[in-house]
Amino acid sequence: MAGLIPRTFLDELLARIDIVDVIASRVELKKAGKNYTALCPFHHEKTPSFSVNSSKQFYYCFGCGATGNALKFISEFEHLDFVDAVETLARSLGLDVPREQQHYQQPNHQAYYQLLSNAAEYYQQQLINHSQAQLAKDYLKSRGVTHAISQQYGLGFAPAGWSNLINALTSQANSLTKLEEAGLVIQQPEKQSYYDRFRNRLMFPIRDQRGRVIAFGGRVFTDEKPKYLNSPETLVFQKSKELYGLYEAKQQNRQLTSLVVVEGYMDVIALAQHGITQAVATLGTSVTTDHVRKLFKQTNEIIFCFDGDEAGKKAAWRALENSFSSIEDGYSAKFLFLPQGEDPDSVIRSEGPKQFQQRLDNQSLTLTEYFFQQLESQVNLHSLEGRAKLSKLASPYLNNLKPSTFKQLIENRLAELTGISPSSPTPSALSAQHSTPITVSKPTGQIPSYSQPQTAQVVRSPAETALLLLFIEPTLVSQVNFDNFHGSAADQATQLLIDAMHYFKKNLLSDNQPQESIGEFIGHYYGTTEGNRLKEILNNSAPETTKQTNLLFIDSIKRVQTKLSAATSKQQLNELASKATTLNDETSKADYLKAFARLRQQKSNND
Repeated sequence: MAGLIPRTFLDELLARIDIVDVIASRVELKKAGKNYTALCPFHHEKTPSFSVNSSKQFYYCFGCGATGNALKFISEFEHLDFVDAVETLARSLGLDVPREQQHYQQPNHQAYYQLLSNAAEYYQQQLINHSQAQLAKDYLKSRGVTHAISQQYGLGFAPAGWSNLINALTSQANSLTKLEEAGLVIQQPEKQSYYDRFRNRLMFPIRDQRGRVIAFGGRVFTDEKPKYLNSPETLVFQKSKELYGLYEAKQQNRQLTSLVVVEGYMDVIALAQHGITQAVATLGTSVTTDHVRKLFKQTNEIIFCFDGDEAGKKAAWRALENSFSSIEDGYSAKFLFLPQGEDPDSVIRSEGPKQFQQRLDNQSLTLTEYFFQQLESQVNLHSLEGRAKLSKLASPYLNNLKPSTFKQLIENRLAELTGISPSSPTPSALSAQHSTPITVSKPTGQIPSYSQPQTAQVVRSPAETALLLLFIEPTLVSQVNFDNFHGSAADQATQLLIDAMHYFKKNLLSDNQPQESIGEFIGHYYGTTEGNRLKEILNNSAPETTKQTNLLFIDSIKRVQTKLSAATSKQQLNELASKATTLNDETSKADYLKAFARLRQQKSNND
C-alpha cells in the first residue's frame, strides 16, 4: 500500500481498541484495584510487575521499564514493525487501513499477495481433489504427515502439465505478466508464450511474518532434478531474508524460548508432526546475517541443527560466521550435529520427540565451544607458532563482536588457550599499527577476568538520582521546598524531576496510590522525547535503598537547587553586564556594576 497512515485513523483506532482486551488475549491479566497486573512478557520474573492502566490505556513494567500503548505492545510482543502492528489491530476490528496520497507512490504489492494467495488455495485444492495427487498423498503418508499438519502448513500439489495454474488464474485482472512477476510462470521469449513454473510437485507455501504467501517451494517424488525448486526472487520475496516455517512457529508458540534452524522443508514438517513446533528452514541458501537478525528478533536462543557430513559442517560454520555480528549479552547460538547420513526427519522418526529434544538440550555445542573446537583442530597448541596462529585465526571473528561481557569472556578464553594476555595487542591491531601511521588514543587494555569480574560504574547527575529515588519512594516529595522549583530548567533530567515532584505532590495529596501516580506520570510522556529520556533514566539500575535514602534524596535536591540558582545568577549577570555597558548616566551605571559584582561574588561562593 502507498502513502502514510493518517493520524486521524491512528487516533480512531486507539480510541476504539481496549488495551486490556489486546493484552489479555496474549497474557494472563489479574485485576488489581483500578489496574491489571501480570508477569511481564518482556523479561523473566517471578513476581508480577507488569501493570495495565485501563483508564489511561497504557502499560508499564516496573521491572524492565517496558511501556507504551496498544500499538507499542503489539509491535513488541508480536515482533512487528509499526505498519504491521497497525494493520494487526485494525484487522481485529474489521477495519481497512487507509493511506494518505504522496507525491512519490511506493509500489503497490497487494496484487502480488492476492495472486500468490490464490495460487496457494489452488494447490491445496489440487492435493485434495486432483486425480494425479495420489502420489503426493502417498508420499506424505510415508513420511508420517497427518492431514492436520498438512492443513496447518498449507501443503498443496502442482499437477503435471504446462498450463494448469495459468488456466486457473488467468483473467483480465490477472495477466500473464503479473503471474510471471509473482514467480508463478515462466516466459518462453522465442515462442512468446508462458508455462507453469511448478509441475508435478508437492507444494510448500512460504509465508512472511504476517502470514501472507510470498513464494513457494516444490518437491518432486521421483529422482527428477532438481529435488527442490523454489520461487525466484520477486518484489515481495528475497530468499536471503526469509525463513520457511517462522510464521507457523509464531502461531504455535506464544513465546519462542528458542528456534531450531534446519536445512529442509520436510525437516520442519516432520519436527512439527512430533511436537517440535519451533523449527524453521532457510530457502535453498546458507544462513545469512539477515536470517540471524530476524531470528534474534523472535527469540534469545538459536539452535542450528545440521547433518554431520561435510556439507552440514560447512553450513554450520557459515551460520557461525554470520552470527558473530549479532551476538550480544543475553543471546546465544548453538550447534547440533546429527549422525552422518541422518537428518532431523529421519532421527525424530527413529528416536521419537523426547530423545530428539534431549539431543537439542544436551548435545548442542555453544558458539564458543564450536568456534574454538574448529580453530584448535587447525593448530598445534603445544607450540608457540600454533598458539600465535590460533590468535591470528580468531582475531577477525572477535573483532566483529559488539562490545559486551560476552566479548570480554571469549577474549579471555582465547588468552587462556594462547597464553597471550588479553591486554596485549591482537594481530589485527598490530597490523593496523604498522600499516597506518596515525595517532590514536591509548587503549586501556583492561578486560575483566573470570575470577574478578568488573562492573561498569553508573554515573548519575543529582537530578537523575533524585528522580530515581522519587520513583522508588514517591512520598519523598514531602521533603521538597517548592519555593525553589518554579519555571523551566535547561536540561531535560532536571525538568522531568521538577515536573515529577509537582505531579506527585498534587496526586498524593488527593489520596491516589503511589503506583497509580507513577504509571499516569509515565503515560503522560509516552511517545515524546521526554518520555524516551525518562525511560532511559528509569532503566538504569536504581541506587540501593537504605536508611540513608532520605539523606541521599535531600542532598541530590540541594545540588539541583544549587545548579538552578547558578543558572539563574548567570542569566542575571549577563543581563546586568549588558545594561551597564549601554547606560550613559554614570551613577546608574555604577549601581549596576555594584549589583553585577555582588551577584558574581554570590556565584563564586556557590561554586
